Amino acid sequence: GLSNETLGKIIGVSGPTTSGLRSGSRQPERGTKPFELAQYFVRLFRSLDSLMGSDDKASISWLKTPNTDLDGRPIDLILTIRGLFEVADYVDDFRARV
Repeated sequence: GLSNETLGKIIGVSGPTTSGLRSGSRQPERGTKPFELAQYFVRLFRSLDSLMGSDDKASISWLKTPNTDLDGRPIDLILTIRGLFEVADYVDDFRARV
C-alpha cells in the first residue's frame, strides 16, 4: 500500500526507479545501498506480516499508528536508515516474544 515515492524514500531510489522495481523491469544491484535497504524493508514486511497473521489492514494500521516504544509512527520512522533498522529490529524482537 505504499506509494512509489514513499517506497523510493525508504530504499533510497527515485519514484520512477521504484516503479521499475515493482514492475520487475529493474532490480536493485547487489552490494548497493538500495539493495541493502530493500533487504531490510523486506525483512520488516515479512516479520510484520507474520506478526499480523497476513492481515494487510492490520499491518497498515500498525505502521500508521503512533508507537510509544518507538517514539513515533513506524511509517514515518522507516523513511530514514536508522528508523528502518530500529523498526525492523523492534518487530523482530516483539515477534520473538510471541
